[in-house]
Amino acid sequence: MIYKIELFQIGHLTNFVFRDEDIYSLKYMDDYEDHIIIFLKKNLTFTLSYQNKTIFIVSFNKLWPGVFEIWGVVNKQYLYNYFSIFRYARYILNDFVKNFNVHRLQCQVRKEFYKSHRMMKFLDFKKEAVLYNYGPFKETYIQYSRLIYG
Repeated sequence: MIYKIELFQIGHLTNFVFRDEDIYSLKYMDDYEDHIIIFLKKNLTFTLSYQNKTIFIVSFNKLWPGVFEIWGVVNKQYLYNYFSIFRYARYILNDFVKNFNVHRLQCQVRKEFYKSHRMMKFLDFKKEAVLYNYGPFKETYIQYSRLIYG
């Protein structure tokens, strides 16, 4: 399989199917689709595609120099291929760290998203905190971080 990594463009959402749980936290907004597009365009966002179909989107939100928060989502149609997606996510992260002088990456994952927790561990993130009542519907999240030394 040959995958393609490129900067995000609006057209990449054309064939992207969000899982209900991925947009769960945004459903309290009337215009959550617009919010997602604004968020992805505002931040440094990459897509992983295969045969012109978007499989994975990862976005880096710069909090301050060297510190970024990550948001990622997998196309519902490609959930069976998690290992390949994990591998390419690692490649994207390592390349991003090297090219943008990153010393800290962080991410929050809903407690119930078990595959996402596995992905964080695979990507060398460490559990940092439990965030109770964190989401818009008072869900519990786990804060992960990856510190880069050197």
